[in-house]
Amino acid sequence: MRNILSDRYLNDGIPSVKLNKIQKDYLKIFKDKCDKEIYEKEDYQCECGNETEFEVLGEKDRYGLAVRTVICPKCGMVMTNPRMTKDSYDRFYESEYPYIYRAIKKPDDKYFNRRVEEGHRLANLIESVRPTGKNVLEIGCAGGGIVEAFTERGYNAFGVDLSAEYVDFGKHKGINLRCCHSSELVKEGKTYDIIILNHVLEHFIDLRQELGIVHKLLDRQKGVLFVAVPGIKNLLFSYDNDFLLFLQNAHIYHFTKDTLQQVMKWNGFDAIYSNEKVEAIFCMGEKVQNVNNYYSDIKSFLVQLEADRKDRKNEFRLRCERIMQDISKYGKAEVAIYGTGREAEKLLDEIGNPSQMQGFLTKDLLEEGHYMGYPILDIEKLDNVKCIIIASKIYKEVIYERIKYLEDYGITIIQMYE
Repeated sequence: MRNILSDRYLNDGIPSVKLNKIQKDYLKIFKDKCDKEIYEKEDYQCECGNETEFEVLGEKDRYGLAVRTVICPKCGMVMTNPRMTKDSYDRFYESEYPYIYRAIKKPDDKYFNRRVEEGHRLANLIESVRPTGKNVLEIGCAGGGIVEAFTERGYNAFGVDLSAEYVDFGKHKGINLRCCHSSELVKEGKTYDIIILNHVLEHFIDLRQELGIVHKLLDRQKGVLFVAVPGIKNLLFSYDNDFLLFLQNAHIYHFTKDTLQQVMKWNGFDAIYSNEKVEAIFCMGEKVQNVNNYYSDIKSFLVQLEADRKDRKNEFRLRCERIMQDISKYGKAEVAIYGTGREAEKLLDEIGNPSQMQGFLTKDLLEEGHYMGYPILDIEKLDNVKCIIIASKIYKEVIYERIKYLEDYGITIIQMYE
């Protein structure tokens, strides 16, 4: 049944995100392989057992790739269907995936350090919910940044990943990693106190098989499983509130807190912590077969999210008009933007006089030196900047606290989101 959310979701091949040259090059390679059927697709049934009755929500993903996203009317699971075959996905992850989704050709220290920071945050969360033993396994560890964070905290941490390049990157840093599938660990007979699936579960081809492996690897008595996946209802706070930006061909499943918990119960895991972000912690439990239907709740959420989009666009345009009026008194290269991402990009699209822009203030990109063609400025060495626009909704208070002292030097600070 075809009932797409709006015409924006039609398969027109147009991306909804800005792409760098690396992404464009590898997207072309990927599309060529799909056109030549080097990468094959297959239909599959929902985890609840539904095989045929799916409602189509969209026909493309954020990169403009032909991806059919459906929702199951019998349980509410949102998924990509048809999807690529396992063999095709395996080759895709080894070949194009790192360059399309991470937008870099090789793993680097910046990417690694972000993962280390993420690892410490996850460790804090797990320790606050249920302290347990010290043996840690991360499945889908990439370059091992999260493994490194747990190691720094005194855990006996280990990681596996299918990307040889990323595993080698981490191993050269002395991190305990292995390039293999988690199934290869089962025969070793070792169990783990903590298993981490950080933005991995949504990529699994066969949820029951993969979670069955996790079930064998997790300590039955004291083990905890941490799972993080992109949350559909977290779109209220992420992805520019846009479901289309949320969609990507590498993600086979799209969860809410409820649908993740249901899938996990079907596979023998009980939630002891969860939120709509979605981040959750599970312990071992009994497999439950009953099906709760979250279709109406999820479908109405997505329909309303799309309906509100026009209002949000108008509101954003009004914010930009106010900012343009506020900065109209400033001259050439006298304005800086603090923040990167969608808010900053859309603001630049709206600003009528780009010559006013001197560059961006952001600690994250200082080493790279530029963003969107503008230089990255050192906050300690500002020259001629008379106005700073904080282009961030979530971190606006943190950023303001960081730079408010500049007001004492006569620099005006304007917030996009007051």
